[in-house]
Amino acid sequence: MIPRTKVNYAFADLMRAVWVREQPQYHNRLTTQIKRHLGAGEVILTPSGRGSLYFILQSLPQIRTVVVPAYTCKAVVEAIALADKSVVYAATSLNTFNMEADDLPDTLDRSTAILATHQYGIPCGMQAINRRAKETGALVIEDVAAALGTEIDGQPAGIWGDVSFFSFDSTKLINVPMKGGFIYTRNKTLARSIRQNCEAHTEPMPLSLKLKNLLKGAVFLALENHRLYALFHRLYFSGQNRFTNDQPGLNPNLTEFYRYRFMAWQASIASEQFARLPAIIQQRRTYYRFLHDTLQQYGVPNLPPADEHSQWACIRFPLRISEGKLPFYERAYHAGLDVAFSFTYIATPADTFPEAHQLAHEVVNLPFYTKLTRHEAAETCRITASVLTNSNQSDEPEKHRNHDPQPC
Repeated sequence: MIPRTKVNYAFADLMRAVWVREQPQYHNRLTTQIKRHLGAGEVILTPSGRGSLYFILQSLPQIRTVVVPAYTCKAVVEAIALADKSVVYAATSLNTFNMEADDLPDTLDRSTAILATHQYGIPCGMQAINRRAKETGALVIEDVAAALGTEIDGQPAGIWGDVSFFSFDSTKLINVPMKGGFIYTRNKTLARSIRQNCEAHTEPMPLSLKLKNLLKGAVFLALENHRLYALFHRLYFSGQNRFTNDQPGLNPNLTEFYRYRFMAWQASIASEQFARLPAIIQQRRTYYRFLHDTLQQYGVPNLPPADEHSQWACIRFPLRISEGKLPFYERAYHAGLDVAFSFTYIATPADTFPEAHQLAHEVVNLPFYTKLTRHEAAETCRITASVLTNSNQSDEPEKHRNHDPQPC
């Protein structure tokens, strides 16, 4: 069974983190690494990606409305609601999974923030969105939760908006138990306000929660064993007739992903991965290209866009299944391939934005992570094509038979 995800840290990282005390050197090292990647600016470490958005909006009293892509994580809508702002949805492309400048409403003004999301690490049109924002006075919040390492015209995603936020969730490029994130801006006044807000409304993580999160991290690592993963899946998913942890509805409470500060032990785990960031980014680009080209050779339809200039660091490989994702998921699972889902339950009105709900109904995420092996990548393509064509053929395309992606 090929797992749907694997995390980027190791058991040794977790063991070291047990003994890390709350000292500034860990945060300082991580923020220095972030600035090395993004350039000079202000960095605020936060409890999570959704927490980052919440604290940004809490620090912008002039903003009353936030424009978001219709196809987006409901945690985004949750954070906006908790910050007491209104949501306006904009159409999302079936091909790029993104909202573009032409999709923005005509009601933009100085009380509006545009949430420019790079869905799955695929960049949206920041130049055009920034032009619209400049014309109307709107503020641009760049959602880079899924796009750390992605570049736009040779420049890193995250430097294009007035303020941006990133995530260290287990599905992202950098993984921390159990979440975490950061905010980046070149606006020192805004950064000061966000930092004050974050410090005033968060508290140190208790030791019991630290140990619980480290234990969860160890479980994630144990499940990298294919046999243990298959047993876990039978007990937790198929045995309970479920396919995802996602639930409908928004949480009206400030959970641990808003309440607890990003701690030194978490910074130590993230920093170890940041030291390998160029190699991680290159591996993602290599495997994205391999999956895309190999599936194209198999004739698989509805592929995500190609990274033609090798500038993306995607955290998912989204594939649209026209018959609907659940039948494919069941057949793929029985063939030895587990797939993940994004945004099964979205908050967007179905009658107004049918394309967003079409994506929620169709999109599966093939195994795509830093620890993906050459064999797993090739098997993922073979099983996917076999399931979609209802064929038992296992031959690989001649072109790729001896040209697996090389390890980084």
